[in-house]
Order: sequence, then C-alpha cells, then structure tokens
Amino acid sequence: VLGMPAWISLLPLFAALAPQSGSAPADLEIRDLKRGSGRAVEKGDFVTVLYKGQLKDAKVFDSSERKPPFVVHVGAGKVIQGWDQGLLGMKTGGKRRLVIPPALGYGDRDLGVIPPNSTLIFEIEVLRIERSSDEPKVETRVLKKGEGSDVVAEGDTVGVHYRGTFL
Repeated sequence: VLGMPAWISLLPLFAALAPQSGSAPADLEIRDLKRGSGRAVEKGDFVTVLYKGQLKDAKVFDSSERKPPFVVHVGAGKVIQGWDQGLLGMKTGGKRRLVIPPALGYGDRDLGVIPPNSTLIFEIEVLRIERSSDEPKVETRVLKKGEGSDVVAEGDTVGVHYRGTFL
C-alpha cells in the first residue's frame, strides 16, 4: 500500500520467505489468554483476527491496531508456520499468546525490523471463523423506517444510502 512503511503487514508479505520444512509443533509455545466459544479453527478455515507481534525485547514490529482485521487461510501456507499451527483449536472470541521459534517464523532471514533467528511473540484474537462450506450471510438492519405509501417491488429502481463496515 502506498505511503505505508515497508515492514507493515509482514505476515502476508513475508510468508513466502518463511522456512517450509517444519519443526515439531512442540517447539511452538501456546497459551490461551481467553477461551472463545463455538466451533474450533481447523485447517482450511478462513479466520478473521486482530493481532500484535513483538520480539523478545517487547519491541512491537507489527499490529492490526490501525488496520482492518486480518484474514488468514489456515494451513494454506500464506502465513508463517507458527500461525498456521498456533491458530488451530481457537474459537471465536478467544485470545491466544504464541511464542514462535525461528524455525516456525522467519528463520535466519534478516527482515530489518525482525532480526535473523528471532523468536516472535504474538497475541491473537479470533473475531470470526468461516469455512468454505458455510452459507454466505448478508446482514441488514433498518435504521429508520421510510415514509410514504410506495412499496418497493421486484424490478423497481431505487436510490439508497448505505454504509459497509468491517467487524
């Protein structure tokens, strides 16, 4: 995105740089800060999250704080392995802390703001879990009832005001 620092949104941009030969999942440290509810994240799900990523010295290198929520296709290799593994089992509304070793992060690559062989610490909150088998949903809400006697019928052309928002 023009005008944004190059290190913003490192997760999707640098996922291709992450080592793809896996370490055992035991190398990944997972701590639930808040348990969510509903179905659990599975491989193949599209998960909408808020996150903050920092180094061991507490320096924040990326965050969704001033950006729209981030959508992850879990298990598709579009993010670092620590995320693909660490999101599994989370539920909507859940918050989790992941301590990701270099082998499941960016390995020995120097990404500037993330030095080589860095352990990454993420706090992730799941906002929504979607599966490709889910029926699409469109939610509408009438904010103010119209005036007059005309009723809109199929085939009519109407003018509307609308606002689309993120979660």
